[in-house]
Amino acid sequence: MLGPLAAVTLSVIKCVQCQYLYHFNFSLSCNLLPQVIMKIKAYEFIPAGVHASFDPETGGFNPETKKMVPMSINDGELGGAEIFDNITLAAEAGLLDTDKWVKQLFADLEDFEYFLNELAQYNDSYTICDRWWHAFSQLACGKDTPGFSTSKEIAAGLYKHASETGQI
Repeated sequence: MLGPLAAVTLSVIKCVQCQYLYHFNFSLSCNLLPQVIMKIKAYEFIPAGVHASFDPETGGFNPETKKMVPMSINDGELGGAEIFDNITLAAEAGLLDTDKWVKQLFADLEDFEYFLNELAQYNDSYTICDRWWHAFSQLACGKDTPGFSTSKEIAAGLYKHASETGQI
């Protein structure tokens, strides 16, 4: 005897027009209502957009000059995503040195610490997009950086690299 949640697929029908596969499942319990399950269409992945938010007072990546002005961010005027976008654009433009990026990106040590704090807490509410992750991994000198999954691990890895290279 089958339990109340048992289901048997009675038929699969392919729609000629939309090419979806329709599966009609009927429960062998009290309800004989069909359930339509549609196949997800193939799609092409589009990476998240990264946007410059340059301001002469706070700094950042200037899209017009393609230069990076060290960010003054510890007052909270820029949120995590804006900071990460500016770092990513500077890294993608090839403007950063592996052992000087802290001074190239941040106006002072407090700004760097503010960034690390924002980054460490980011996974509490959001996820790190691929372009940010790749830029951060380049700052930490590795394309396939182990232990670089959560925003806390990324912040710790960036702090470690900055410390080991004498930047802080």
